[in-house]
Amino acid sequence: MYIMNNKYDLTKIAAVPLKNTDVVIVDGMNLFHRFYHIFGKYPYGTAYGFISGLLNFKSQLLSNKFVVCWDGDKNWRKDENDDYKQDREKSRNNQFTDEDHEAFNLSLVRTKELLTAVGIIQVIKQDCEADDIIALITLKYDSNVIIVSNDKDFMQLVNNSKNRYVLRPIGKGNYSLFYEDDVYNQFGVKPTDIPKLLAIAGDTSDNVKGVKNFGPVKALQMIQAGQITKDNLRNIFNKEQIKQFVSSYRLVKLGNDKFHHIKISKKDVSLSKYTDMSVYLENTQDVLNKFDIKRITSIECKQIYNLNFTLEFEKRFII
Repeated sequence: MYIMNNKYDLTKIAAVPLKNTDVVIVDGMNLFHRFYHIFGKYPYGTAYGFISGLLNFKSQLLSNKFVVCWDGDKNWRKDENDDYKQDREKSRNNQFTDEDHEAFNLSLVRTKELLTAVGIIQVIKQDCEADDIIALITLKYDSNVIIVSNDKDFMQLVNNSKNRYVLRPIGKGNYSLFYEDDVYNQFGVKPTDIPKLLAIAGDTSDNVKGVKNFGPVKALQMIQAGQITKDNLRNIFNKEQIKQFVSSYRLVKLGNDKFHHIKISKKDVSLSKYTDMSVYLENTQDVLNKFDIKRITSIECKQIYNLNFTLEFEKRFII
């Protein structure tokens, strides 16, 4: 991460004219990891934390149009670059025992089961990361989208004129809403230049290699000077450096259908279509009881279920 200015303005959440037209897209594994860290010691704690988090977003963002996106088992980026996120996976494997992995996976299954019962749209495509699906949905809606994640890659999608923002967890239950100026203050470039920055300087958290002999400082200088254009690459990099830039740019650029065209099919989506509220309340309460969750009721969960949005999403995205 390239932190230029680590000052966050939490009052911006209240300042944005958010309304029930906004679509809230949640990076599933990103948020799951945060709640697992807090509640994972309890058998159904992470499922409770996740639903509690969505209810909190509903009250703060004034929208109940939720889509939760999950990583698929396979990954096209991994196919192209064996090192992609390898250090992160090794670190997790070294820290987790077999019992830890079993508990983690069981908690994930329970969380998804509860989300299904509550009626939240969930999308998982086996050869894609959640990043790809989130970008696809964001760009198809074009405007009025809030992305919930602390993954810096999503900063490239921030666009004030289209009311597209990133709501980023910053610890202790607090979130910061990122505008274009916040992206620039933290990273030193505007949102659309984030892929260029990561491709040149590299991204150690994802094992994305940078361009040899070009670090973050030089990358910032060139981007800010407007030197990184398609026609100017040969004047800056040699052939090997251009090859590395193009390869890394492909990995970090989101929503680039030229390289990876994505279609969502019925098998990729969990859609619950409760038309009878009494059935919804009974079924949801049964799962809450099964998970021994007493602090949330099915009546509260009803706040984050939106049948009209589910039908709209199906019509817009599912082939």
